[in-house]
Order: sequence, then structure tokens, then C-alpha cells
Amino acid sequence: MLQGYAEIDPSFITQYFNQLRKKWLIYNNQGAFNTIEFNKSYENPIISIGWTKLAESFQLPNNVEIELSYYGKNLFEVIAVKEASLPTTINPFHSRSIHPRLTKTFDFILNIGQIDCAELLLPPALGNYLQHNDYQQLLLCGDNNKKATVQNWLT
Repeated sequence: MLQGYAEIDPSFITQYFNQLRKKWLIYNNQGAFNTIEFNKSYENPIISIGWTKLAESFQLPNNVEIELSYYGKNLFEVIAVKEASLPTTINPFHSRSIHPRLTKTFDFILNIGQIDCAELLLPPALGNYLQHNDYQQLLLCGDNNKKATVQNWLT
């Protein structure tokens, strides 16, 4: 299933953040442009608006890595497309990545009542992992582009 947004390599954002505006123009091979929108976030940089239309325009597969050439002034061109057929081939910064020794994942389903609640009971395996490794903060990212920072989970 095509993700409704695209995740951006944080190293690119770190390098060009001050130059980047919200709207980007992506040149396509028909001589036209697709307009997409960047959320201007360091923590969870994504392309939200326009991603689905861009993916359709370029006939992109569901899990794909796109290499863009950046010309400045928010003008980009797609120069390479690589399908990521396995989670281990997706870049480590991506939420769907599974890189040995770089990524630890815990999948759990939230019901509608848990999405906006102030407290969340974590699965025991996740809680034990966080305690054992002395994590103080956790960033939860969902496939719906929602994110939440969790702190003080030991009560």
C-alpha cells in the first residue's frame, strides 16, 4: 500500500533547511512540474501534500527510494528511482526500515480510544527494552503522519 506521505533523509534537511521553502517543484520528464509540500520539520521531515499525485505521475511502486537533484530555489528533478523490496533495503531514517543493529521495532495496534488518550500502556517487551537501555524519550510515528513524543513512562 502506498504511504500517503514521503519521508525525507534528515541529512538533506540538515544541510539545506534554511534554503527550503514549504512548496517544492519537481520537474518531470514531460517538461511539466509537480508541486509537493514539505512540512518544515527537523524531527520528522516529510512530503505531505502532493506526494500521492507525484507517485502516480511517475508510476512509483509502493516502497521506493527516490534520488532527487536539488537545483536550489525549491526546484528538484528525479534522477533515480529504486524499489525497496525488503525492509532491510529501506534507508535507516525511514519509519519502515529494519536495519540490523540500527533499528529496533515494536509493532502494536492502537484502538480508536487509545489514539488521543493521555496515558498508554506499552507492551511489556517494549517497556522492558526502554528500561533496560535507559531511554528517556521516545518518538512515536504512525503511518498517518501523526507523531508524538513520549516521556516519563515510568509511573
